[in-house]
Amino acid sequence: MTGALLAVLMLVGVKGCGGGPPLGGNLIGGQASVDIGAPKLTQPPRPPEILAHDARDLEGAARGAAVDRLARMAARNGATRYESAQIPFFFESEIGRAYLESGPGRALARGAPAERCAGFGVALNRPSPVEAAREALASCLQTPPAYAEQTSSEAPCACQLIAAENLLLTEAESFAYPRAVNALLIDPARDVTASLIAEERTPTKETPPQRLAALSQGARSLWLLAPTGPMGALDLSADGLAEFRLLKGPAESLETVRLYTGAWRAEGYRRGRLAKRMALTDSEGGQLLLLIGYDPEELRDRRQALTTAARELFSARAELSRGASTAN
Repeated sequence: MTGALLAVLMLVGVKGCGGGPPLGGNLIGGQASVDIGAPKLTQPPRPPEILAHDARDLEGAARGAAVDRLARMAARNGATRYESAQIPFFFESEIGRAYLESGPGRALARGAPAERCAGFGVALNRPSPVEAAREALASCLQTPPAYAEQTSSEAPCACQLIAAENLLLTEAESFAYPRAVNALLIDPARDVTASLIAEERTPTKETPPQRLAALSQGARSLWLLAPTGPMGALDLSADGLAEFRLLKGPAESLETVRLYTGAWRAEGYRRGRLAKRMALTDSEGGQLLLLIGYDPEELRDRRQALTTAARELFSARAELSRGASTAN
């Protein structure tokens, strides 16, 4: 193994490129606690598919969350009741926990079809379920282009209302949310790879409202874990920029030994988590590609296409930086 990736792995003490470390708890704060008194969730049989393709659909779609309609769905024979702790999204994700803790007037929307549409919207503590549905769908439709990219050959993405109040409006399985997912680090010059694990971390510098707003627009903070322990911290902003800090040392006293910056894009959802690709460059011109959230079979079958798409982000990084400079 040679080149930029070798230098990275030697700096942090990674010995090889195996299948990644065992899936562990969050390095900051442990697994989220679950309140056994949290509200129950109901999945009505055959819930309606409530979609908005653009702003013209918002009013009609939002009326699908009217109180009387929600009540009728919840009362249907065959409705399934869940404890919130049974649905991973609502205790593993920050947005899910905030949703449970909020009062009435709440809704969630997600890009549709989910496997290629990365939009997301959340509305909490709104005056009515209809207003919450309208706001969540509108937020999903307004997902930043840098975050929800699609090719012109595909049918346009829509947004689907997936939860309103305590009702799940799609199958419970779509609320999966593994805390840790696969990551593949690539040296593009030599096609050398390292298999890692990406696990969410929770920064402490942001207040909850700021954090929730950033999350709903695609911002994420992640650990990258090697078999020997944490080797990097990754921060993704909603405007499509990425910052990767290469780390060294024991978990309780990690230090940054190299900084990479770049651009990222999301492709859609895999088991409830966004699949992402990114291109990163350090101050000396060293380049890395990073693929996060793709299943092993997809990485095997689409490796060349995903790597090519990630390489294209080296030029996108320069364009995003110029745009940020102009705005400032």
